[in-house]
Amino acid sequence: MRDKVSEDSSSFSVETADIEGRLRRGLGILSRRDVVVRSALKKWGYPQARVSEAGFPTLLRAIVAQQLSKWAAEAICSRLDKAGAFEAARCARMSEARLFKMGLSRRKVSYARGLAGAFVRGELEAGVLEAMGDEEAISLLCSYSGIGLWTAEIYLMFGHGRMDIFPAGDLALRGGLSILGLGDEGDGGKDSGDRFVNESMARGIAERWRPYRSCVALLLWRVYGAERRGKGLAKLT
Repeated sequence: MRDKVSEDSSSFSVETADIEGRLRRGLGILSRRDVVVRSALKKWGYPQARVSEAGFPTLLRAIVAQQLSKWAAEAICSRLDKAGAFEAARCARMSEARLFKMGLSRRKVSYARGLAGAFVRGELEAGVLEAMGDEEAISLLCSYSGIGLWTAEIYLMFGHGRMDIFPAGDLALRGGLSILGLGDEGDGGKDSGDRFVNESMARGIAERWRPYRSCVALLLWRVYGAERRGKGLAKLT
């Protein structure tokens, strides 16, 4: 699945309406063959598509947010934005001291400068990633300091509109699996109750949803969000 790449390949645009259509189409296909997806859609409804702009700013924001509260991360991002640090070329030229003064830790300063340099050199241009399969793109992203598996997967899902990504390290996503009664042996069922689901188990469970695992991930986040808001607490029947 591919969308629009600009002529200079430095930016990437995913159309929300197009992703919404693919999301509904993928879940519709899965619902005809998977009772858990079918029951979850009936109970909680279709999730909304999520789209982020692919490029340096999105990845830098992800690095800034690591191990910080939402408020702290937003404050730092505001200072970086005012300084023009979300432009890769400008960030690459900024001194370590200036980035540190804006609130980044010493380690994150190193991550930010390294990532900015990669974009300036064209190593992470949208066209480069778009020419790769999912696993190859994830491997490339994770080769840069500060980008872990979860960050790479989320970036490809929302920034590049990849349809078969499953960020199993996400606690909310695994919480959604538990709410649906999946885990342990992975059978789910009427009387299963909530089950413990670790990352390895989550990846194994999700194999049944290829090639639309991103669609199910969005559905699981919706289920988990409803649980947290005190809605839809009854088990699937």
